[in-house]
This record gives sequence, C-alpha cells and structure tokens, in this order.
Amino acid sequence: MEYLETVIDFDSFDGVHLQGTFCHSKQSARKGMIVLLVHGVQTDRHETGFYSRMAYRFAEAGLDSFRFDWRCHGVDSERPISTLTLTSVRNDITAAYDAASMVRGMRCPAVIVAASFSGGVAVRWAFRHTAAASVVLLNPVLDYLDEYIIGPQKGDASSLNKGSIDELEALGTVTSQRKGFGRPAINEFRDYEVIPKQNIPHWIFHGDKDTGVDIKTSRIFSRIYENIELCEIAGAEHGFVEPGDWRMETAETLRRHADLYEVILEKLERSVS
Repeated sequence: MEYLETVIDFDSFDGVHLQGTFCHSKQSARKGMIVLLVHGVQTDRHETGFYSRMAYRFAEAGLDSFRFDWRCHGVDSERPISTLTLTSVRNDITAAYDAASMVRGMRCPAVIVAASFSGGVAVRWAFRHTAAASVVLLNPVLDYLDEYIIGPQKGDASSLNKGSIDELEALGTVTSQRKGFGRPAINEFRDYEVIPKQNIPHWIFHGDKDTGVDIKTSRIFSRIYENIELCEIAGAEHGFVEPGDWRMETAETLRRHADLYEVILEKLERSVS
C-alpha cells in the first residue's frame, strides 16, 4: 500500500516552532480518529524507526497518525532540555492535535500514544482534553519525582540533596538519567499528579527487563486504576528491544515491534466497536 506523508510546520502555545509528519492512506477516511505519536526525551518523532513503522502499519489499517517533535527536539533541537517543563510538552501535544485537525479538515477523537518521558504528560493531556478517546503508554514515566529525583538519589519528596543543589547553583541543571533538567521541570516533578481519565481506556505496554524506566510504577498504576490494563512484554528492554539493540536492528526486536503494532491495533478496534 502507498503511504502518503506530509511534513507539517506548526507553532505551540508560546510561539515555539515545531514540525511533524502526517501519515495516512486512501483507506483513512473510513476511520473517524487521529493517532498522535508522542516521543520520549532526547529522541525524535521517528523513535529510531519504531514510530515510523507504526505509522505505516496504522495507515494500512486505515488510521491517520501524526508523529511530531516536541520542543527541544527536531527543528527546535538547539533549545536546551534545561528550559523544558511538563506543561510546555502538554501544550505542544495540544498544538499538534490542532495542526493535524487542520490537515484533516475536521476535529475528531484522538488516540494518544506516548513513550517513556512523555507518558505521564500524555495521561494529563487526555484527562484535560475532550478529544481524547484512548491512551497507549509505552514504557512510560508516570511518577516524575520518583524517576528523576528519588530513584537516582538526587533528593527526596521534601527537597533536593546538597550535591544536587550545588550542581543546580553551579550549572543551572541537575543531571538525572543522563538528562540535564533545570529548575522549572525539577519543581514540576515534585507535584505533577498523573491521574487517568476514568471514562476512557488506557493501555500500558512495558518490557519486564526495562532498565531505562522501571516497570514497578506501571504495575502500581494498573492495580490502582480499573481502566488501566498493563501488558508486560517478556524479555524486552526499554523501547521493546533485545538487550543492547539500541539501534533497533535485530530480527527479534523488529519482530517484537511488529507484534506490538498488531496488539495495539486490536485493542483500538475493540474499543470503538
């Protein structure tokens, strides 16, 4: 099947210029929804090909998708991660939805697929946005304080530790999980509540060998919230790859990805039938 792709330039709420790729096929008109593909931090809208291949498979199934680079990535990659806030990423998602809606010529229900760092932000976006129809989370960060402050021993729930404060004073950032976060994001991490909207389905896919984002919080959320279903991927590292296959090249990684696309499609089909 021929994949029809269009590169779209758009601006976020505060004027930051962003870019994305709208992917569809001639069958797309039969589906009344748009899939937003939201990448993780320090990657891009293609997610090393994982999102590109997902978009092509979704197009075959008649689903339009829009994968886009949020701020500090893609055409905005010169902006340092230290300026990032979770709220600004959420605003970028809204701007992406608006841009995709303009291309389609209509506003329609949205499936938001979010990876890693953007997971909790996507849950908050869906909670606040009436267009959200379902949420698909891929090895998501759901507790930012635990993931970037408490877990890496940068501080606790009451404050950063002295070493982190000294680093922040000297450099303007605290390096956590190989990322340099500034004061705006660090202060958000403490009180950023991730609460799913109760009337839409949420699916979490998480590798049980993930060393990038521990699966423990995904397990906790799936126990607490009835509308969250956790699908554990046996033997999978972060990004659902074979251990060490960070370029996503091995046959086993690609097979696992292809299988995952089919499972996601099946769940989406069931949710709208």
